[in-house]
Amino acid sequence: MKLFIPQKSTSLIVIVAGCVLLLVSFGIRHSSGLYLIPISNQLGSGREIFGLAIAIQFFDDWIWLTNFWCNC
Repeated sequence: MKLFIPQKSTSLIVIVAGCVLLLVSFGIRHSSGLYLIPISNQLGSGREIFGLAIAIQFFDDWIWLTNFWCNC
């Protein structure tokens, strides 16, 4: 049995799937702001320390991804 899906529906499915993928991947990286106040209060430090730690983590992730995963 062959399933017929119109061309417009296929395009819509691809666009929606891409949006969901971006939503999930960006959400992981941008959710660190939600933890800023609770972690800063728990450690008794300002937001600068936590912000610097997250910036170093993102920079480290970028170094690993560009140098070791992309064999360009």
